[in-house]
Amino acid sequence: MSEQQTKNTLKEPLNILLETYHDKVGKINNSSELFDIYSPWNDSNIEKMLASFDVALKTDSNTFSWLDIEKDLPKSTDVNINYGLPNHIKGNIDEATLFLCLVNPNIDEVKIENNVVGIHTYYEKAREVESGDDSLNILDDKGKLRIDPKVYIKEHILDVRETSSILYNELQIVKQTRSYKDTYYLGHYLPHFIKEFLNKKGSFKNVIHNLTDEWDELEKMSKKIANLEAFPFRSQNPNYTYKSNKRATNFTNLLIESDSKVNLLSARVIIWRIVKHLESSQHKPAFILRRFNTFWLPTISKVLEQDLNFTKEEINQIINALDEEYFFTVRKKDYNGQSGYFGRNFCKNNERISNSSFKHLVQETLGEYVKK
Repeated sequence: MSEQQTKNTLKEPLNILLETYHDKVGKINNSSELFDIYSPWNDSNIEKMLASFDVALKTDSNTFSWLDIEKDLPKSTDVNINYGLPNHIKGNIDEATLFLCLVNPNIDEVKIENNVVGIHTYYEKAREVESGDDSLNILDDKGKLRIDPKVYIKEHILDVRETSSILYNELQIVKQTRSYKDTYYLGHYLPHFIKEFLNKKGSFKNVIHNLTDEWDELEKMSKKIANLEAFPFRSQNPNYTYKSNKRATNFTNLLIESDSKVNLLSARVIIWRIVKHLESSQHKPAFILRRFNTFWLPTISKVLEQDLNFTKEEINQIINALDEEYFFTVRKKDYNGQSGYFGRNFCKNNERISNSSFKHLVQETLGEYVKK
């Protein structure tokens, strides 16, 4: 098959995706309209959760759980999942061009005696953790809230302002301290992107330490990056299991297999954002997906099936086209490693991309720094 024939073969499923989305869902102009339809974190739900959170802190309740955001979500005994502030979407998804699609937000270990500890006790213990994670430090030394939950928690869960980009906020820390020890994304996920964008060689530590005129352009670049979590609840390990005798009772397996809004929101963002690009040809996004076969393929397929009524054969054709046009994976699609680092180990259709392809990816999504 010629290169042009291949392009035509891929183009047809994308045209069908666009037409079917308009027919079944309609034209969604922005993320606010998307969330009105699909987000579990709407004002009504989150206000109820914040009221429960307030009461739970005052009474040191051990029955509070963020899993109550939606009916019939599977239950968990992990206090980090139940008490830790969720984190679902960060960054200007309307215009972002590079999407980091991870699994679920990590959390530092809070040393507690057992999983029936109350939520106030949990956050008192969390203050003892030496961490750059501000969400573990919501109580002051007198045990009172040091944040406004109606603002802080809402924005911690879902924030699509361009200044909500995690890289943008970590750059503000680094700009002041010239150190990235209190950051996470900067050191774990983005060193190679930043070095490629700036066309810098050498250690990332030295690159950061020697930045001068590049800050403004780095900050502009950072606003082009958005972060999606497959599910928003905090844990040190997603704990997905492949053991057939445990799948039916495992929290993560049950959540990923569910039809809940929580489970499908990020996949719906991906499909909507691709449709948005197909409509206008502006701000073409690239999605870097971790643990694709385990966490992202099932939810994206569910959205294509349930929202758009595609058959399995049609879904396969669309996924193949998305793989070619929009998707990259962290290592191969079936890779399930737990490493917190990205490096440059990205694949396109299960083939590791070359250095020149990585350079093209950075330039196409983030641009290129030009010294003035």
